[in-house]
Amino acid sequence: MIYKLLGDLEITGDGGRPLALPTGKALAVLAALLVNPDRLATKAYLLKAAWGDSETQEAQLHKSINAVRRVLEQIGHRDHLITHPKSGYEFQVDEADLDMLVFRKLVRQAEEAAGGGLEAGLLREALGLWRGPHPLSNVPEALLGAEREALESRRKLAAVRLFDLELAARNYAVVQAEATPLAGDFPANRRWSRR
Repeated sequence: MIYKLLGDLEITGDGGRPLALPTGKALAVLAALLVNPDRLATKAYLLKAAWGDSETQEAQLHKSINAVRRVLEQIGHRDHLITHPKSGYEFQVDEADLDMLVFRKLVRQAEEAAGGGLEAGLLREALGLWRGPHPLSNVPEALLGAEREALESRRKLAAVRLFDLELAARNYAVVQAEATPLAGDFPANRRWSRR
């Protein structure tokens, strides 16, 4: 995987080593593009995501886009960031290159395998992609709040389903070992705090 959002935002280069990412607003623009892969991210959306205000000068956005392109150039993916001159930008990414997309695919496969022997394994593989308690951990908290919440919600639903499957199989020690750290990350979730 090249692009990782499920923890700190990372882009890995040759040998799997993380690249130096742009800082400040350019990091937020990169994050906003990656949480909306293969879709048009309008200029207004990117300005609001990075600056909190869609009225910011577009020249600031162009500077950030150039910083993102310089990072992508290091891995030969500069052309994956498509400019739509009047409307915005689109980040094209292969499903296998973005951990968020792989996570969604595995959860979808688990849902399709519901009731079969593969469901728990697929959910465990999906949850194993998370490298920290919260997505985009190194992007300023105030930005991309809705996108973060959606990812965290998907993670919680997958974890609860996995724990239900493990409880049904009477794997109590497994549930306790895996649920305890998650309960610490999400103390308001009543289902986890009861266990």
